[in-house]
Amino acid sequence: MDGGPEGAPAAAMSIRRTLVIGANGFIGRRVVGEGAAQGRPGIAMVLPGTPRVEAAGWECLEGPVTDSPAFRQALQGCDLVINLAGNMHGARPSRFRAANVTALAELLKAVGQMPSPPRLIHVSSVAALGPALEGKPLGEGSPARPVCLYGRSKLAGERLIAAWATGREGEGPFAMGETGVSRRHPWRQKGMADIVTVGSPACLRLPLVVRPCSVYGPGDRNFLDLFRWARRGLFPRLATRTKRVQLVHVDDLARALWRAAEACLGGVLHLGNPAVVTDDDLAAALGRAVGRTLRAFFVPPGAAAIVGRLHDLVEAGTGTASLVSSGKMREMSFPCWLQDFSRQEALLPGMSWTGLDEGIAATAAWYRQEGWW
Repeated sequence: MDGGPEGAPAAAMSIRRTLVIGANGFIGRRVVGEGAAQGRPGIAMVLPGTPRVEAAGWECLEGPVTDSPAFRQALQGCDLVINLAGNMHGARPSRFRAANVTALAELLKAVGQMPSPPRLIHVSSVAALGPALEGKPLGEGSPARPVCLYGRSKLAGERLIAAWATGREGEGPFAMGETGVSRRHPWRQKGMADIVTVGSPACLRLPLVVRPCSVYGPGDRNFLDLFRWARRGLFPRLATRTKRVQLVHVDDLARALWRAAEACLGGVLHLGNPAVVTDDDLAAALGRAVGRTLRAFFVPPGAAAIVGRLHDLVEAGTGTASLVSSGKMREMSFPCWLQDFSRQEALLPGMSWTGLDEGIAATAAWYRQEGWW
């Protein structure tokens, strides 16, 4: 595939106007805010009836992601689309398919019909890759083994983009293994595992899929219960007694996304803080943030699975998705979630990352200020 050497830092590229989809989500608000702080204009797109986003130089647009004249009108004049829309909660397959696959298909259809299509950055997840079963960090081209509905739906979205980018979008993108793209190696099709760097005409055609590690920070609800437990002096060890993960502060991720946007990259890229965090590290940082020494308690895998299943049953009865599910508990049963960030370090050198203590303390302070606990 055309392009400069993978180890060479990518050069900056001008961005005139950006459309951010899912702009009022946890990450989306920070991406828009960082864009405004950098003086970048754009459109913040949110679903109808959901909170609006206000930022200097940004227009807030309400509407679903569909291949419609209204949506294509929003794309006019934008040379970049950052897609942050999706669903990660609940237990219903239809919920994940609608948000993480069907809506993405509509976006790709609309972009493909533009006379001058904007570049696309799609935010996937480490969940699409799956846990590091052998305890070693996984690279962009490692076999993908997602372990829950969320991860499988995000991988299906990646396969859909790979099929679309390689001209195979008509081969049944919604069915597992029917896109003409390898089930476990979606980015190896036609060299898609290789990053295309600035200076190549291909970089203007090939979308960039980024897989962040776990994200935390102000506005996040997924880590909120950990902070609440910490206030009680407790730290839960769910399903495994030890864990090794990587965590990125949401503000760092927002800056990294804009940095990746400036660098004309295509293919797949792991994005996040390379530092490895153990659950002991996290418990200590939480304890310092709340001024307590935390006492850990272990929830065995069977008990964690029961908790997840009970939340699934509540969702089935009420129709309301919960942060906890059997899929989330299955994710927690794997002790090692590590990515290889060497490609990021080569292409986007000089990135700085918030330390764990600083990030956890700032998040705790935000929760207190906003009355979340």
